[in-house]
Amino acid sequence: MTALVHVVAHTHWDREWYHPAGRFQLRLLRLLDDLIELLRRPDFPTFLLDGQAIALDDYLAARPERAADVGRLLRDGRLEAGPWYVLADEFLVSAEALVRNLLAGGRTVRRLGGRPMAVGYAPDAFGHSGALPTILRGFGIEVAVLWRGFGGEAGEEGDLFRWRGADGAEVLMVHLPAPGYGYGANLPCEPAAAGERWRRLRALLEPRARAPHWLVLSGGDHHAAQPDLPEAVDALRALAPDFAFRQGSLEGYTDAVRLWVRGAPETLPTVIGELRGGVRHAWALQGTHGSRLYLKQENAACQRLLERYAEPLGALARARAGADLRAELQVAWRTLLENHPHDSICGTSADVVHREMVTRFARCRAQAVDLVAHAFDLAVGRDAASARAAGPDAWGPGVLVFNPSAATGGGVVEADVALVLHPVSVGRGAVRGRPRRRRAPPLRLRGPGGDVLAHQELGARPGTDL
Repeated sequence: MTALVHVVAHTHWDREWYHPAGRFQLRLLRLLDDLIELLRRPDFPTFLLDGQAIALDDYLAARPERAADVGRLLRDGRLEAGPWYVLADEFLVSAEALVRNLLAGGRTVRRLGGRPMAVGYAPDAFGHSGALPTILRGFGIEVAVLWRGFGGEAGEEGDLFRWRGADGAEVLMVHLPAPGYGYGANLPCEPAAAGERWRRLRALLEPRARAPHWLVLSGGDHHAAQPDLPEAVDALRALAPDFAFRQGSLEGYTDAVRLWVRGAPETLPTVIGELRGGVRHAWALQGTHGSRLYLKQENAACQRLLERYAEPLGALARARAGADLRAELQVAWRTLLENHPHDSICGTSADVVHREMVTRFARCRAQAVDLVAHAFDLAVGRDAASARAAGPDAWGPGVLVFNPSAATGGGVVEADVALVLHPVSVGRGAVRGRPRRRRAPPLRLRGPGGDVLAHQELGARPGTDL
């Protein structure tokens, strides 16, 4: 088969793995410093920043003065980033978290004036959710580039498939060969070495090719750009004159394949549902679902706090008080998303990485709890400044019954209600002396319309509160 070979320069950037994020951030800093200079050359057209946008934030946190350079490269299509914010594991995070991941990735790229890559690039996730075609199509993405979780069995040969979700949504699936995303790394320029490498690449790609477009991903884990890649591509051209070679973007490759598929005489085979097999093709590390279980538990708790409490109460605060808490919610979501990369949430990294994750989960919990409290106050009309000015004698307890489930329901609600006996003065200007004893007033509960609500007192105890 004569084909156009698309050579895509890239890096697979695990934000943390065998080193913590802080160490990899410094390496990313050096990589992108060099890359920005390299992309000034007209013969080095594009570079793929691994389908995730968090690398842009990490770089610009150290190099804010390069924001204009990065934005220009994104706008010109010289740098491909997004659509994801991080390359998450798709089974260990919630469906909502995957949606927020894509939203955050798009915001990051657009904030710099670019457009997120319109390819669902997930080269190293340990299997793929059957909902991913639906989620990607919801963002206008028509192509997914995958590796693990599929292949090696009868009917799973080839590099192109239609992948269908449960609701019928379809994407074009580009399935990477068994070596994964690094089979085109370090392409040689010397003719003899280039000839041997081309023989191996052709033997790998030709039996799987359904279209006259072949993808060669030139990069690997934490790889910097290969400066002499244009010369290496020229060496391949000289060795294989019957083939065409183009150093370009991943989007350029997927656009060419989609165009070919629309005019192809035969229909591509269809794959339906989740992809969590393929052990004969590439291992999917299913055992990670139970490794370092405390990480999964903390993640589930943070997701519940954000999805079932902070978000709905934030919407209620907007509806009742006109408050917009979206920026605060995005801060909490970003903290959580930092723990969602596949090597992080799967528990497959060094101990120091997972110690940092515990701290991030604690920070996300604290942010979510504060959001819940603030949104609650806004929703019920409580203003702390007015309450302080009015004084304790004007204070009264209130109970808001909130259902965090998506389904309606009833039941018994237990609540602690504080009735003020007397203020206690503390601090340097405290008023000394025994406070006047006071009997707690009887507890009467009334609904918003003034109707009396039935209740049962389970107990009473004195205490203090801030």
